Amino acid sequence: MYKKILYIICFFICSLVPFSLQAQQASVYRVTRMPFNSGTFNEISPVIVKDGIIFCSDRRYSSVVDRTTFEGRRLYNIYFVEQTDTSSWGKPRVLRSERSYLFNNGPLCIAPDGKTVYFTSEVETGKITRKRNFKNYSGIFIAEISGNELLYLRPFEYNSQEYNVGQPSLSNDGKYLFFSSDMPGGHGGADIYYCEMI
Repeated sequence: MYKKILYIICFFICSLVPFSLQAQQASVYRVTRMPFNSGTFNEISPVIVKDGIIFCSDRRYSSVVDRTTFEGRRLYNIYFVEQTDTSSWGKPRVLRSERSYLFNNGPLCIAPDGKTVYFTSEVETGKITRKRNFKNYSGIFIAEISGNELLYLRPFEYNSQEYNVGQPSLSNDGKYLFFSSDMPGGHGGADIYYCEMI
């Protein structure tokens, strides 16, 4: 009996040694808050591009108007901040589109061409969206970045008004679009799908 207890205690102590050694090692990463963060609002989904970072934020875009959901949550928009040198950043500016300020926009990804953006937003845009009890579903939208604008906006062909499609991610070569969806036929809540870009 004592021998069995001794084995259990030895096993327990030996299993803790790797964890305690790992905790003592110096970290190879240093976490630093970006200087353009608002401090008050949420900044998410950063994507590094040639001249800076594109990200999503629910920050106020105007001191006069503040767009929120019926539940009082601020809407997310897509922003670009230019890197002015190796350690300095400009002021974030919203990438305007016909969907800006009316719907949640993001998360997003950028195609290998550096100009095409895929982002999540709500599918329905009509007057029905102003009704408190209306359930709007997410979809993926594709646009071209031109200066401070997202132009030539078009919906992803598999968007639906019956289920969510979102969180786009492209393969490095741009041939495959990965996304999550709760469409019928899946294995639970949301599943990961992909489609080949033809």
